[in-house]
Parts: sequence; C-alpha cells; structure tokens
Amino acid sequence: MVFKLKDLAYDRDVNPNQEEIYGFNINPYYNSDLDGRFHFSLTQTQTGDLSVSRELDFESMSTKYYLLNVSVEDIGKRTSYTVMRVNIADQDDQGPEFYTSDCVPGLCHIRYTASVGTTFTGAITTVCPERVAARDKDTLNASISYSIASSNAPAYFSYFTINNIMGTVSVIQPIGKALLVTLTIEATEVTLLRHTEMTSLTVTFRDPTTPCSCMARSA
Repeated sequence: MVFKLKDLAYDRDVNPNQEEIYGFNINPYYNSDLDGRFHFSLTQTQTGDLSVSRELDFESMSTKYYLLNVSVEDIGKRTSYTVMRVNIADQDDQGPEFYTSDCVPGLCHIRYTASVGTTFTGAITTVCPERVAARDKDTLNASISYSIASSNAPAYFSYFTINNIMGTVSVIQPIGKALLVTLTIEATEVTLLRHTEMTSLTVTFRDPTTPCSCMARSA
C-alpha cells in the first residue's frame, strides 16, 4: 500500500455513532499523460488504500510524477474531489555501465585496449578509447568498485592489479615477452544489491622497438 486516503478525509456532519465516509474512487484526469489511474488502484475503497497496480519505470518517464483525480463520498451520497500528486522516486534497479564521454547514457558498450612494452611496469595510463570508467545507470549515482575478475593469462594476479576506486590497471612485474593479455574488468555498485557489469581490457605487450598503437574496441 502506498497511501491511505481516509487519513486525510473527514465529514463535517460527523455522527459520533456512525461512520460517515462511504468510500473513495479514482476518476479520469483530463491530461492522459499524467493520469495515474492506470498505474494506481484502490485495494480498499472504503478506507482509500492506494496501491501500485502496474510496474513503474522511472528511467522511461519524462515527467517523474502522476496525478490522481480522487473523490470521497459520504453516506448521504455527497461527493468531494481533489487532485493528488504522486511523485515517483528512482530505485536501485539497474546495474552500472562502462562509458566514454561521447556515448549515450544507458546505451554504452565499451571494451578497452592498451599497448605497453614487454619490460613495462606501473600504471597503464594510455587506454583506448578512454580510461576505464563505470557509472550507475540509475540516478542514485552509487559509487563503483573495480576488480579484475579473470584473464586469459595464467597467474594474472601476479602481474596485474587494479585500483578499486579509480579503475586504473597496473603491471606489477614485467611480462618479459610479446604477448596479448585480455583482462575481464568487473564494476560493482557499492550498494546493498551490488549490481555488477563486466568489460574487457586487452593489453598488447610489445617489443620496446615496436611503435605503440592504440585501437578502440566496442562491443
């Protein structure tokens, strides 16, 4: 139940020995785009118990509220009307997404590449198309924690680490040979539900004499 209308209604002819309120109703509202009667219903008309009757999708709503044209009737069939505004709040119902500055929010599908020398150690700062970054697709803007979930390289944890706050991947000891390593990067929302999303970072370890190239990859 979202709300009990009876808590805000009373009859001016109150008879202490009789319940004067007969019942509540939801009536059509003139603006169909804001009319909330298709999303809310009265599960108990006499007390005006208002409940959600259809799933609400915050992200798809252009206006984040609905209006209800509600009426109350007493035992003498006298009726009063008012308009009730129901504000819709966002919930943690979507996972994070990896993104770049130019991708459409909610539609980003990013994979990353980088190229370093075979003797390189330290933070990999040149990453294509941009640095590894994820965000909450909900408007709650939850913090993101990063981790390396897996790799095609044996004992990858001996060679790679990731900053769990910034998402920066570092090489902690030299690979020592030309190699292509793909890391699966996991982004986890720091919330009770801990929604996750994964992407890949492919690192080319090249001979130091080989020119560095950086090619963006998309899903």
